[in-house]
Amino acid sequence: MPELTQINVYQEQSYLLDPYLEDIVVPPARALQALVCETRAPWVSLTPEQQGAMSQFARLLYVYTKVRGYKLVSRFLSHDIGDLIPVLTVLESATDARPPWEVLYVLLLWLALLALVPFQLEQASDTQLSLAQRIEHVARMFLGSSGKERDGASVVLGHLYRRKDAASLLYAPFLAWARTEIQSTQSPFLATGLLQTLCAMTKNSDAPNVLQHYEELLALLNSYAPWEHKSALVDHYRVKLRGRLARQLLAVSRDDERVDDHVDALLRALSHADTRVRYSSAKALARVCMRLPSEMTAQVLETLFDALAENVRMAATPANDISNELEELDLDAVSESTWHGVHLALAECVRRGCVVDDALMHRVVVWTLQVRQRHQS
Repeated sequence: MPELTQINVYQEQSYLLDPYLEDIVVPPARALQALVCETRAPWVSLTPEQQGAMSQFARLLYVYTKVRGYKLVSRFLSHDIGDLIPVLTVLESATDARPPWEVLYVLLLWLALLALVPFQLEQASDTQLSLAQRIEHVARMFLGSSGKERDGASVVLGHLYRRKDAASLLYAPFLAWARTEIQSTQSPFLATGLLQTLCAMTKNSDAPNVLQHYEELLALLNSYAPWEHKSALVDHYRVKLRGRLARQLLAVSRDDERVDDHVDALLRALSHADTRVRYSSAKALARVCMRLPSEMTAQVLETLFDALAENVRMAATPANDISNELEELDLDAVSESTWHGVHLALAECVRRGCVVDDALMHRVVVWTLQVRQRHQS
């Protein structure tokens, strides 16, 4: 299909859309807004024509998010607080007759944006719940979904708990609910949705708020131990959560000993069988190193070099003469996963300016040349 071919082209260089993004996103976004806000009705009460039109506009907006990312595209959705009730009305009716997943995903992204608009969270609505409770309830409905709705629900809760007034009301109850759910659920989708939300919460919330609930967050993270290596997606988000908890600890104190456990876990994750988990660990480790004292960053880099030297025959860690080192090292017994993960971590550390010592940079160059030598042999 020509449409899919064009999408694939832009996915390779999606930034090419940026000068035209507003012109192509705003019209379908306004058309969707008009349908939702003029009808102000549940999905089941809409006519087939209205449902079809809403689905088409939502699908087009989803395609744009797929190409350029939801963060950029959602900026062009309506910021009018008057749209909050109509959006909630459609989402709340999803239990009666489920709309297409594109509609749910786009409306959840829209709801996430509206959750940041200033309004009284405890304000009563036309139900027995406050607006804040309705937003949270809707998001919880989709945390166990198997599709993109789960991603949208996590974004909603991440934005909602970003507000200080919401955090004081809803943060602790959500953590208690999540702890109960993760201990009883057998669904990998709900387990993933809960973990996604915890990642969004720790990313968007202020450090003091996260540290106030640090023990509960750590307990939740440890509750995922039985899921380890059973779901690459769960392992991926566990790594992200560890990195974000470590960064929040370092935002308050650079000498917090609790960071050590998170760094050790990130180092171990560099050897994970799944590439996505290794890459997440590498990025998280580099971001943590940016906030560590220079001597601790040097220790992390030494650990990375030691991991590369493991199972390398006929030589230890490379020293000075690059040409001789390339000829002497036998790399047949090294772990492909470990080498890939460690080199990703080194690349991220270099990219973020964590390798400032010339001697350490030399060793990074030597080990990088080993990879080239290995592929040429």
